[in-house]
Amino acid sequence: MPSTSHKLRIPKDPEMFGPSLAHVAIERDGEEEVLGQAWIAAPNTVITCAHVVDQYVRNRSSLVIKFPASGNRYPIKDIKLHPSFQRHENELLRFDLAAITIDFIEPETNARPLPIVFEKPLEQHQDLSAVRYPSHLGLYTTSLFPLSQIGRVLRLKPNDRFHLFHDVALAPGDSGTPLFDGEHVVAVHCGDTATAPVLDIPISSIRLAVSVDALMALGISESKGSAFSWGSIIGGVAAFLLCAVITLGAFAYPHKNAWNYTQTPKLGVDISYNQPIKAYQYGDPFTITLYPKSNCDLYLFYIDGNDASILFPPRGTGSAQRDANKPLVVDGFGTRTIQVGDTVGELHVVALRDSKPLLKPNEVEKIDTNWKLPIKRDELLARINLIEKTNPQDILHEAIDAPRADNPDSDQTSSSEQNQTDSTRVTEQATTQTSVPDQAGQKSDTASADAAAAPGKD
Repeated sequence: MPSTSHKLRIPKDPEMFGPSLAHVAIERDGEEEVLGQAWIAAPNTVITCAHVVDQYVRNRSSLVIKFPASGNRYPIKDIKLHPSFQRHENELLRFDLAAITIDFIEPETNARPLPIVFEKPLEQHQDLSAVRYPSHLGLYTTSLFPLSQIGRVLRLKPNDRFHLFHDVALAPGDSGTPLFDGEHVVAVHCGDTATAPVLDIPISSIRLAVSVDALMALGISESKGSAFSWGSIIGGVAAFLLCAVITLGAFAYPHKNAWNYTQTPKLGVDISYNQPIKAYQYGDPFTITLYPKSNCDLYLFYIDGNDASILFPPRGTGSAQRDANKPLVVDGFGTRTIQVGDTVGELHVVALRDSKPLLKPNEVEKIDTNWKLPIKRDELLARINLIEKTNPQDILHEAIDAPRADNPDSDQTSSSEQNQTDSTRVTEQATTQTSVPDQAGQKSDTASADAAAAPGKD
């Protein structure tokens, strides 16, 4: 195991990460060109930047994932873009992340995911290091070993825990490179800011990164694996502590009832759509899957302007309670399916633990047949913000852009019809209760039917 410099807090031996590092490449004119960097974050899953692969979501066969350490090349099975990733002209890309699914063979099946810890605080001017197999002018480098480069956090964006600026000297083709704080991956390099709007710091040395916290929305979990060894001294201390723990355990076991302590699991919800957000066309059916990591009360709201609607729990039924590791699939409400429209709206996912319900009983009774809440957006967000301030450990709140697409018939649509268009369009259909297999091969509930059609389902 490599050691870590106390002064710079960077890995001294980047080679240990080599088996987990990859390139995203495409063949052009008989030569392979590196589009970006990638790295293993979970079994059969690598992470890169969304802008590297978003143009190939519908043409994955033109891309390949290559691991320089082994020489193995993989076709791509699936590309999942971050739900909030979008390109806007003359603006910095936000949530520029993508998860790529491939079927590993050896030795990648034995390669460890890079160590990730969520919600790890960063400081301005803190040292960072980038570890990757470099590329030169888009072509594969002849380097046989991964290289590291040193830089710093230049600025943490105010009121934005997901994005930061840094000055690690990375080049085109390095997008997707993991950035380390010496122990764990804390961010992903997304590119330079040379074409960004004017900033009040020199843009020649500024690069953008996104925090690994944003990977939660792609279903990536923490992987705290022991990334570094601090040498024989710590090994001896660890052995001593292990003996002490064993001795204490032998003493404490008869008193375990009096000493019982259970750590409260961290709230977390994985969020995914039925296809990448940039791939939706106007009128496409839309499905969102929520995967709570612990038992909680789970809510899904849709906000358009100052109006708020509830998509889960179903109107009139009830219960917001969800069990840990049981996926919830929402593809409609009542007798209506959700379809992609052409206006901008937001989806708000709220998970609560040991807190009062967000909606009062009389407010639940007043939810109309279009599932619109009797309270407005500002009141709903005020209640969420109050819990975040008073009991932050008991709430998870994620606001994400709802998918949208241009209406191809918009020029022929009358103004009255436009006023009825919503980014979550709905269509009447026969109400059915369906189910989808979860990761364990069992069935999970689908929130597409109301209480009358499916009594007892939450």
